[in-house]
Amino acid sequence: MGEQVRLGPKIKIAWLAPSAAAIAVIWLILSAGIVGLSAQEKYFGIDKEFMPIALLFALVASLGIPVYAFIHLSYINFTYELAETELIIRQGILTRKTIVIPYVRIQNINSERTVLERLLGLATLAIETAGTNVGESEALLPGISNRYELINHILALAAEAKQTGSPESRATDQRGQVSRDVLFQEMLGQLVQLNKGMIAASTREIARDALSKEMLAELRRISGAANGNGGKKPQERSIVSGANSPKMKDERTGAPGAMGSVPHKPIEPARKGGAGSKEK
Repeated sequence: MGEQVRLGPKIKIAWLAPSAAAIAVIWLILSAGIVGLSAQEKYFGIDKEFMPIALLFALVASLGIPVYAFIHLSYINFTYELAETELIIRQGILTRKTIVIPYVRIQNINSERTVLERLLGLATLAIETAGTNVGESEALLPGISNRYELINHILALAAEAKQTGSPESRATDQRGQVSRDVLFQEMLGQLVQLNKGMIAASTREIARDALSKEMLAELRRISGAANGNGGKKPQERSIVSGANSPKMKDERTGAPGAMGSVPHKPIEPARKGGAGSKEK
């Protein structure tokens, strides 16, 4: 484990400067209002000429001291540590916040400096990691006085970690490789099953076509046998009567007659005297 390092002490001035400027503006406004615009000679038993000093002490006691106490607590609770495989940043007073950044994830470190930080010889380091958007940082390290030395040291640790690889990163890579192999095997199995299904469907389609052709040929054969003569057309017959019917010979006379006509029987001569008469 590395040693926990605090920020440069001048960072407290940079953090206190905005609050001090706000207190100064409030003091100037109140002093101008009391001294220049008010006709009252005394306030709370204090002469008007001494009121700006009294206001300054009052603002420092009511606002300045609490703000400074908060900044001091923030300073002593803000530390960073260069561990063996990761950068650890701890901060917070009531709520502690710990940021752990593995060296293998560090991509770039930017140095940012305000006007006040330049005057104080400080800089803020913005650490960019893999997975963050361009221009965004994973964590900030303010109040760094030896910025070039610290940037080079962290980047050297990151490069070494990427070459050798930490145990966590190696385990992660192995799990990722196993997951990719399993996924590839599943995809390959699905492709094989799909290919088998397509082959089976094609085979069934070919079998249906062959069966349809056999059934069609059988139907043609049965239809030809039903028509007779190996499929030849039967002779047509027409049933006609009367004068258009073919001529046939009369059974009695031998003369040709109409087809379907009733043959005439010979008419016997009638006997004289009827049926009950006697011959003389």
